[in-house]
Amino acid sequence: MCLPADLVKSGTAGRSILPGVRKLAGFTLVELVTTMIILGIMAVAILPRFTNRQTFDELGFHDRIKAAVEFARKAAIAQRRNVCVAVGAGTLTITQGVSFGAACTAALTDPTKGTPFSITPTGGVALSSTLSPITFDAQGSTPVNATLTVGTRTINVFAGTGYVQ
Repeated sequence: MCLPADLVKSGTAGRSILPGVRKLAGFTLVELVTTMIILGIMAVAILPRFTNRQTFDELGFHDRIKAAVEFARKAAIAQRRNVCVAVGAGTLTITQGVSFGAACTAALTDPTKGTPFSITPTGGVALSSTLSPITFDAQGSTPVNATLTVGTRTINVFAGTGYVQ
């Protein structure tokens, strides 16, 4: 809104002689200090969560291991042969039988890399299993329950159904 210069007084603390019209003066010192205090409190509360990567690494590795075990179960059903998930020295490997009912001797190919399926933990995350190898038959079931431990998280494989939870 353009006003004639003689209607607007200058130097009167941002006020004009017209009601409802105010000069723009920017932020007040109180607003700036309040914003800085709020940002400081948020930084103190949130920043420590991002500096500890162990939790993020553990969760990510847990999800990768769970997906690998589910992949092994589905590969056993799709290929109608035994597929074994072995945990040794902190590394997960998946092998398969060369024919229906055969022992797991051939490496299962990782569909994303085209190499034998193997996962090694990163970020110091520990991996262990109560049963190794976990064998899925052609129906996707296992003969006994198994538990994989990834850091502080667990993955359960149920006997009979092979359900991975």
